[in-house]
Amino acid sequence: MDKHITRQMVQIAARNTIRFLAERGVETIDTLWALSGTKHTIDPRRNEHIEVSLRSPDFSTMRGDLAYIVDGLGIPLNAKVNKESGYSLVIVKSVYIFRGYELFGTDQRGNKMQSRTWQGFEFCDLQRELQELEETR
Repeated sequence: MDKHITRQMVQIAARNTIRFLAERGVETIDTLWALSGTKHTIDPRRNEHIEVSLRSPDFSTMRGDLAYIVDGLGIPLNAKVNKESGYSLVIVKSVYIFRGYELFGTDQRGNKMQSRTWQGFEFCDLQRELQELEETR
């Protein structure tokens, strides 16, 4: 497996995440977090799965994480929503630079770590962001 995460890999992760959410009838952040503590196989041949979890980043608020994980490669797509603090964040990792994302580091494999943060925590905003990633050209 190539060590770099390509634009196409992030697009596939976004598409598979959208499909995962639709298949499970997730329509709100609360119904997404109801899946917390679960791991869902997406593509067993490529060792791809989605993990949903709730974490406390600062011990005073809860943040929900939705991570698309490719074993042996990393996390090309990670969404974080903190309702109490009122923000959402999507992190992508790729050799491709995504427009509108802020570069904040590079991993040991040369993939650029990038994020986009916005105020609010509505599920429709997260869906829109995933759709934009899927359609990136």
